[in-house]
Amino acid sequence: RSLASHGSWPDCSFMRRLIRAWLREMGAARRPTVLEVGAYNGACSLGFAALGARVIAVEANPKNSALLQASATLNGYSAESLSIYPMAVGAVSSRAAVLEKSGNAAASYILPQQGQNASQGL
Repeated sequence: RSLASHGSWPDCSFMRRLIRAWLREMGAARRPTVLEVGAYNGACSLGFAALGARVIAVEANPKNSALLQASATLNGYSAESLSIYPMAVGAVSSRAAVLEKSGNAAASYILPQQGQNASQGL
């Protein structure tokens, strides 16, 4: 609701203020790099890139990362401005399943494949 009515996601406001302050102090030549793990559909990542930050967006849910990639492409963001990694982040490399709560792509869960336990990492 907030994204449609206000043009931004409230959870992103602190980082937007931080990016603006960085750019005022350091200038565009030293633009910040933002790592967003759990980038969802890009509501924050796209806004950060629009401000001039270099954004590394990580999103494990294939539907969400596809939406983020489509938005980045439609809005003309290059990989230099917005790099998208459709994967999860963990202590070790392995395969896992992404489970999505019905009707809520933001409520995704990552579960280890059979034969692995949670203590082995993802």
